[in-house]
Amino acid sequence: MDILIERLKNDETLALDMIIDKYSDYIYTVVKNFSGRAFSEQDIEEIISDVFILLWKNRVIAIEVKGVTYTRQ
Repeated sequence: MDILIERLKNDETLALDMIIDKYSDYIYTVVKNFSGRAFSEQDIEEIISDVFILLWKNRVIAIEVKGVTYTRQ
């Protein structure tokens, strides 16, 4: 993940594509389990998109701590 974060900070869109491929299913599962039946499939897909948009917008300040990536806003 360190390499992907560094590539992301260097504005490499391919790194974002790789992160999306790797983590979309995981984020889907988290949102689905957290929301129960409160969100439609379309809502969940929009939330997932928002997560990756925020990651891209905040890529310069993305940091990795103990294997978990955080962004400061």
